[in-house]
Amino acid sequence: MGRVGFLSFLFRKKEPKKATVAEADLYDWFLDISQDQFFSIKEDLRRQFGEIEQHIADTRGLVSALEAAKLQNENIPSKASQVMQGNREANVRMTRVLLDAIQPPIEITMEATKQFIADFEEQMSQYQKSSAKSHYILQEFFANEAGAVRAGIRKIDSSVRNLLKNEYEDLLTLKKTIITLGKTKRSKADIQRQIGGLQREQKLAQKDITDTRADLDAYLKSPEYKSLLELYEQEGDVKGRLEKQHEVLKTFFSDIDRALRKFVHIERSEEKIVDAYLADPFAAIANDPVLQIVDVCQRTARAIRADLVDLKDREKETALARLDEATAKFFITYKQALHILGESAMDIGRRIRNHRASAKQGDLDYRLTHLGKKSEAIEEQIADMQRKLESMQTDDYLDVIRDETKRILQIDLEITPGTTENDDIEVVR
Repeated sequence: MGRVGFLSFLFRKKEPKKATVAEADLYDWFLDISQDQFFSIKEDLRRQFGEIEQHIADTRGLVSALEAAKLQNENIPSKASQVMQGNREANVRMTRVLLDAIQPPIEITMEATKQFIADFEEQMSQYQKSSAKSHYILQEFFANEAGAVRAGIRKIDSSVRNLLKNEYEDLLTLKKTIITLGKTKRSKADIQRQIGGLQREQKLAQKDITDTRADLDAYLKSPEYKSLLELYEQEGDVKGRLEKQHEVLKTFFSDIDRALRKFVHIERSEEKIVDAYLADPFAAIANDPVLQIVDVCQRTARAIRADLVDLKDREKETALARLDEATAKFFITYKQALHILGESAMDIGRRIRNHRASAKQGDLDYRLTHLGKKSEAIEEQIADMQRKLESMQTDDYLDVIRDETKRILQIDLEITPGTTENDDIEVVR
């Protein structure tokens, strides 16, 4: 192999290993394949913490050197010497407080490491603020020693910040993605099972609806139901006759309305009964057992004939013709007709309510309504679940898992559906 070929071999990009894993086995495979990676990260952290402790020890020595350093020119004013010494003592004290506070965790875990870094950043922030002035002054007197201490602090800071420069977070994110994929697949399977159950329930509900409609159609053709229809026809006939009777009374009082209103201007004592009949003649006649209205009508007719009530000729003629009809016999006959028709209507209504066909039809109608609502509710549930199912896409998760596995673990991963059941699939360690 020539020199160029040898160098090409050394720097050739390493091809990723290949692995095929069933989707259902993905989580167990990841735990197995990544344990060496996690162990390696933990060992690196242990080594890095060792370096930090060494930097701390080295910096302590540099602090001691600063504390013991002699001025190159001791012939300085007394006041300057006092300023120098005061700032040196303050700087040494603050630096030792910082170094004492930096305590690597006893148990090396990622959570402990993150907490250590957070604590260190807070301690460094306080140290930089409190020591800035004394360090600046010491630069004038002990530039080398003060600079060495500051360089030692920077080494510690750099080492601490390098603690998280590893693939732990990436591996953790990949693990969470695999877990999310598994949960999503299980949720989808559960929803699909629920949809299947609802579809079976819907099929039964639709069969019940078809059967109930057939029962109702058959019953509506039965002799029993036809006898109920005859009662409905009778009820309709009686109600029609009642309406005609109501119209007769309504028209009667409409024709004498102006005459009665003008009469009560003369006879105020009759205002209450006149107002009642003009407002609702049907209710008024029911509440007038002695037929006071007969006397009122007769007196009104006499007042008209005596020209005590001012009406136009045509109104007078119509009113007198009606008022002359308003005899006790007229109202008694009318009340009797209303009573007979009312009793007949109540009797027919009672027979309809008690008719077996009413209950049977009511039961079938209620069952159809209930089944229809049940079917609609099931349809809505199925539609909601299908929309939810459509929103739960897993392809994106699979793409991320493949890409991140290749980037972090240097494994070209093929993910197959189902579960691995043989040993032919390569497990990469």
